[in-house]
Amino acid sequence: MKKTLLVLCLLCLMWSGGGEAATLTEATAKPVTTTATTKTAEVISASSTSTQTTAETKQEFRLKYRQARMIAMTMAASNATYEGGINTDEWAYMRKRGWKFLPYVGTANGVESHFVIAANHRKNYAILAFRGSHSTADWKQNLTLGQVNFGGHSLAEFQAIAQEKAGPPTTPKIHRGFNNYVTAALALQEDIDGDHVADDIVSKLKAKPNFKLYITGHSLGGAAAIIYAERLVALGVNKEQVPVISFGAPAVGNEAFIKEYGDKINLLRVETTMDPIPFGLKLWGGKYHLFGEEFKFHVSRKYTDNFHDSAFYMDYALRNYYDVQDEGLRLGYLSTWPTKKVTLGRPLVAVVMLNNPKQTNDQYTPDIQRLVLDEYRSFLPSYVVLDIKVTADTWEGANLQQCFEKAKEAGAEYLLLADIGRKRVGKSASWYVKMSQTVFQVSQRNVVSMQTSSDRVRLMHGVTQAALTDLNSCRKELREKLPFIEYNAYIE
Repeated sequence: MKKTLLVLCLLCLMWSGGGEAATLTEATAKPVTTTATTKTAEVISASSTSTQTTAETKQEFRLKYRQARMIAMTMAASNATYEGGINTDEWAYMRKRGWKFLPYVGTANGVESHFVIAANHRKNYAILAFRGSHSTADWKQNLTLGQVNFGGHSLAEFQAIAQEKAGPPTTPKIHRGFNNYVTAALALQEDIDGDHVADDIVSKLKAKPNFKLYITGHSLGGAAAIIYAERLVALGVNKEQVPVISFGAPAVGNEAFIKEYGDKINLLRVETTMDPIPFGLKLWGGKYHLFGEEFKFHVSRKYTDNFHDSAFYMDYALRNYYDVQDEGLRLGYLSTWPTKKVTLGRPLVAVVMLNNPKQTNDQYTPDIQRLVLDEYRSFLPSYVVLDIKVTADTWEGANLQQCFEKAKEAGAEYLLLADIGRKRVGKSASWYVKMSQTVFQVSQRNVVSMQTSSDRVRLMHGVTQAALTDLNSCRKELREKLPFIEYNAYIE
């Protein structure tokens, strides 16, 4: 449940904007000082600061940016599948934002298929994410290595063809266990548009040709996503409506399957450069082949020995998103958060992010200071970000005096100093993320709140999730001491 809550925090940042697909966050490079009464959404700018850019390069960046955003969004959704829950605070929070994040379990022939749907009736897209290997039953499907014939245009035909005697090598075939997993999900009806009505997915998509259902999953979940999309297209759904983004997924079918069905879906296959899972079945007698567009996260053994875990994929996805976002800022294609936002009747909070020295392998981890600052700007009703170069070790004394003076000049009632960074455990290969947050009343220069939180980076719990654990703890403390922060802008 805790892991799901933190992933939902990240999803809320992703879905905070508007447009075809909501943005993860606005960019956090140093922007021009502005004052706004509401949060400014990140957009593709109509003009560029570079006189040498062309409409073609701008369009290319638009596609690249949308891809990076959807990789991050679908990876976060895939992470959320590893724990379920219905009557929990996190689901209640999502409902307040208009989102439904619903877990489903399909059963067929003794096989259970687990997936979640993130839907919002105000959006023209949803995400269906299959869970990866999480139980003994899941691993049983992974190890059910035989192949079944693939074909048909109805649920009955799918099953009949799969039960036929295996054909020659020229017959399209897929992994028996993965097929069982998808079959258990196909017969279910799900609410994909957030209107509180269970839908026949095929009929719903045919009736709403502009609606997209992004299908995704990590590992076994990614394999299931591929086959599920193939089945939907075989049932008559337009392939443009069911794009697939898989993470660390194994190959699902033989060469004949790829030749006949490989172009029937739009597949983006996301992998790390050292993940063994996508190529595992390829080595099994040449019976399995990969297809689709490939996207690689470049990693190093100097950073980790685990190249398949979903938590690390989440770190890479968020890092990639920020990298593409920075590119858009340099080119002048993206706008940023305002440095100041004023909401009438709400006290102004001056925010100073303390600088941390660079750490080993920063190139493989997301900018968690950026993540924290974006989150402050998303839920503080009134804020001003002060550009003061202060480190976590030198913020007291004269530097603190400078912070107070700048906060007073800005008209702030409160001063918030925050610090977050990765820390090594001694000389070991282990890391943890530590966050500190101190709030002062500017007029009296007294401490209103002081909070410190740390969380270890480990298997199934990467840097992003550790940072969100710390942020959640500090945010609770902040809301308790500053009650003018509204509930609907805050994750319990």
